[in-house]
Formats: sequence, structure tokens, C-alpha cells
Amino acid sequence: MSVLQPALPRLRTLVTYLRGELGRAEQALATAEGVPACIHCQPDTALGVLE
Repeated sequence: MSVLQPALPRLRTLVTYLRGELGRAEQALATAEGVPACIHCQPDTALGVLE
């Protein structure tokens, strides 16, 4: 485990960066497809499905 210890902060930084990039890519794809990027953008639709 001592081999990974110094790399953990860099790995956490990389994960944070990649999550941000993934979010931006998903939003761009949703925009290109003409749909909201997340379910929170249209809460009434999600509730309507359950009713």
C-alpha cells in the first residue's frame, strides 16, 4: 500500500477532472440530441411515469 500512498492525491484530482469532463460531454450530447441533460431538468415527466 505504501506504493500508492503518494499517488492518491493525484488520482483523486484525476478522478475529479474526469467526472467534470464526463458531465460536460453528457450535457453536450444531450443538447445535440435535443433532450435535457438530466432527469432533474424535467421532474414532472419522472413523476408522471410513476403515477
